[in-house]
Amino acid sequence: MNEKNNQVMPTASLTLGIVALLAVLFYYISLPSSIMAIIFGVKARINTGSKLGLAGMILGIVALSIMLVLYLGMLALIVLSHY
Repeated sequence: MNEKNNQVMPTASLTLGIVALLAVLFYYISLPSSIMAIIFGVKARINTGSKLGLAGMILGIVALSIMLVLYLGMLALIVLSHY
């Protein structure tokens, strides 16, 4: 039973990272999912040393970075279109 409890956090991190990456255009889904994937990934990596936790953490960081670049680019286009 303890082994099952050790696999919950890495699996949640990976799942949330995948959801965040797939929904990167929708900030209201991607932002919380990527933040939770990073948090769960860090906790899983510290507690169990799981590679699934690392993968979820990386996916969360990638999704957050892509979302940030997309929305900052859109903001720049909006601001520069007035000149």
